Amino acid sequence: MDIELSWLAYDKRQADRAWMALSIFELYMTILKDDFRKKVDPRTMLFHKSQHYLLNSLENIMKNGAIAITLEEYQANLFKNDIEELPTISDEFFFDFQILSYFTSLKMSDSYTFAESSLNELLKSVGYIPSTAKWDFLSIENVDELFNALMLVREDHIRAVTHKLDKPKSDDSLSELKNFVRNYIEFFNYAKNNRLEIFYYNNSINTKYWGNLIERKNSRNKQIVQRVYEKFKSSGKVKKIEFPESRIELRKMHSIDPIIYALLNDHDSLIKQKAAETLGTIGDRRAVPHLIEIIKDGEPEVKQEAARALGELRDIRALQPLIESLNDDSLNVVASAAFALYLLGNSKAHVPLVKALLRGIVQVSVALAFFPGIERNEKVVRLLIKAVRDKNVIIRREAAFILGQLKGREISVALIKALRDTDEEVVLAAATSLIRMESKMAKKQLKTFFHSSPLAKTVYLTEDLQKQLNLRS
Repeated sequence: MDIELSWLAYDKRQADRAWMALSIFELYMTILKDDFRKKVDPRTMLFHKSQHYLLNSLENIMKNGAIAITLEEYQANLFKNDIEELPTISDEFFFDFQILSYFTSLKMSDSYTFAESSLNELLKSVGYIPSTAKWDFLSIENVDELFNALMLVREDHIRAVTHKLDKPKSDDSLSELKNFVRNYIEFFNYAKNNRLEIFYYNNSINTKYWGNLIERKNSRNKQIVQRVYEKFKSSGKVKKIEFPESRIELRKMHSIDPIIYALLNDHDSLIKQKAAETLGTIGDRRAVPHLIEIIKDGEPEVKQEAARALGELRDIRALQPLIESLNDDSLNVVASAAFALYLLGNSKAHVPLVKALLRGIVQVSVALAFFPGIERNEKVVRLLIKAVRDKNVIIRREAAFILGQLKGREISVALIKALRDTDEEVVLAAATSLIRMESKMAKKQLKTFFHSSPLAKTVYLTEDLQKQLNLRS
C-alpha cells in the first residue's frame, strides 16, 4: 500500500490559544460550538473528524478536576507531580496534532513516493539543489523556500522531469505532473495569503515525528518550566459561557427562502449541512420549523448541523424536538442536541438529559454538568445520586463527575461512598468532585486517596485547596 503524504494549512494563533489562553472548559465549548469550521472552506466539513477526539480527551482531562485552567497550566501542575503525559485518549503528540487538524482550513493529500521523487527532480531542474544531490522531505528546513523553488518551475522543466521519471513518456504522465505542481502552488498560495502555517506528515512514521510536533512540545515545555513554581489563582469554579451573538444581518437585505429550499431539497448533504449552519448564523427564527423538520427526518450529518443551528437560534419551539433527538441513533446528533439544549437553557431539559445519561449516553455529561439551574432541581439531584450506585461503571463515573458541579450534604455523602468503588476511574471522579466542592466532610477520605491512589497525581489542585484540605503533605 502506498504511503500517504498529507499537508495541512492551519491557524497557528488559534492552535496556540487552545493550549495557552482558553480554559479547558472554554476550549471544550469552543470546539463543541464548532465556530472555526464555519469560517473556513466548506470542504473542511469532510475531514473535521478531530472534533470528537478532542472532545473526548478534554472530557477525560476535566474529570481530573482541570476545568477552569488552561492546558498549559494543567501540564505545569502535572509536571510538579512528576507526570509527563496529559490524561488524553492517546499521547500528547497525537493530541496536539488533532488540535492542529481541527484549526486547519485546507488539507491536501498525495502519494508520498510520487511526491518525493517528483519534487527531487523538479528542484534539481530549477537549480534549487545540485543535480548530484538527493532530496527528501526530511531535508525541508523552510517550507517557504520549497514554495519559492516551485514558483520557478516552467513547462519545459515538467516535460524534462516527466521524461526522466517515465521512460515510455505519455501524455497522462505529463498531465499528472502538471496537476501536481499546480496543486502545490495553489496550496502554498492559499496558506500564505491567509497567514496560515503549513504542516505535513506521512502515515508510515511515528506521530511524534510528524511536522514540527517535537518543536511545539519543546516550546510548551519551556513555558511549563517557567510556570511550575507559580501559584495558580483560579478558583476552579466555572460559570456558563455566554457565547457572543455572531449574527449576520442578512435578513433585511436578502430572503432566506433559497437557503431553506437548499436545506429541504438539495441532494448534496454537504450543501444541506452548510444551509443549516447558515440559517443558525443568520439568526432568522423563521427557519426554526424547517430545521425542526430536518432533525426529525434527515441524514445524521445534516441533523447534527440542524440541532446546532437550533441551539444558536434559542427558540423555545425547538425544546421538545431537541429532547427527542437525545434518542437519535447517531451519537454525533445526540451530542449536538445536548449542546443545543445547554444553549437553550430551559430547565425542562434537565430530566431528559439525565435519562439519556442513565441509558449510557455519555455525550450529554458535560452539558448536564454545567447546565444552568441543575443544582436546584431536586429530582435531578436524586437521580444522579442514585446513578453513582448504578451497575454500569461508565454511568457511575459520569454521575460522580456531574455531581462535582453541585453542592450539598447529601451529594457529599454519596461521593464519599463512591470513594470506596471497585473501579478506579469512579474513585478518581468522586475524589475530584469532592475537591471541587471543597468538601470538608471528606477531608479524611481525600487524604487517604492522595496518599494511596496512583491516580491522585493527575488531579488538579490549587495551592489554596492543598493548604485548606491539608493534602499532599
